[in-house]
Amino acid sequence: MSLSHLARMAEARAGFIAGPLAAYQQAHTLDDLHLAQLLQCNVADLVHLRLCQLPRTDHFDQDLARIAEHVHADAAILAQVLTWKETWEGLGKL
Repeated sequence: MSLSHLARMAEARAGFIAGPLAAYQQAHTLDDLHLAQLLQCNVADLVHLRLCQLPRTDHFDQDLARIAEHVHADAAILAQVLTWKETWEGLGKL
């Protein structure tokens, strides 16, 4: 089984970045190339990103920095991608 296949399977499992990343891609109609451009990383790094665990709430900044460094992505943009849904839903409660 390839890493790409495992990464796609991880979309359905809680705790992996794959799920929120897939939701973001679908909501914003982004293919892997455009997602990689947004995150400022290589398309090949997206497989590794999808297989990373989500940052822990109580160590979000440290975990996020470590993940971003691992996949050569921009940490600030990655944070926005991973939290966009919560931010959007929070705005609807105003």
